[in-house]
Amino acid sequence: LCERFGVSRTPIRSVLQRLSHNRLVEIVPHKHTIITLIDYDILRQIIYERVAVECMVFRDFVLNHTQEQLDQARHAMEEMRKLALMQRVAPQKFNPNRFFSLDRSMHKFWFQATGNPYLFESFESDLANYNRFCMMDIQAGRNTADVMEGHESMLRLVETGDISQVEPLLKRHFHGGLRRLESHIFDDLAPYF
Repeated sequence: LCERFGVSRTPIRSVLQRLSHNRLVEIVPHKHTIITLIDYDILRQIIYERVAVECMVFRDFVLNHTQEQLDQARHAMEEMRKLALMQRVAPQKFNPNRFFSLDRSMHKFWFQATGNPYLFESFESDLANYNRFCMMDIQAGRNTADVMEGHESMLRLVETGDISQVEPLLKRHFHGGLRRLESHIFDDLAPYF
């Protein structure tokens, strides 16, 4: 790694320790450092937790948002649409990290707007399994159209105020990656789990 990136051992050690802290690698002192696998059971539980908590947060947003917040959500959605279109028309120019960042920002927005930023940050502190799975879904599953459909449905719920559809919509949205990659998880993607 030192040779590949042209840096000394100190920054490499620091980066590996951060990756280990985030459970992305496992360091066995004086032996090796290996990339951790995605734990399917933990992934499933994180999705369950996200659905449970975010349903409440999103319901509160639908009931209590301001016009300014709705306009901000529409603007963020437009940014996601542009990027999702890029995946279809010019896949070589598509930036999956940017799409993932915009997706996370949309969800973070609901939490911040309802006065629950700590809840979102608590999700973010232990998402090695979830974030890697989402990136896998973006790249292997080419999920942008499905993700956009979910976010556009969320925006329509905000506009109509129909909270009866919050839970079914968020369940479908958060289980999307499992649904899209289901047939591959224990087959060609098995080395990652």
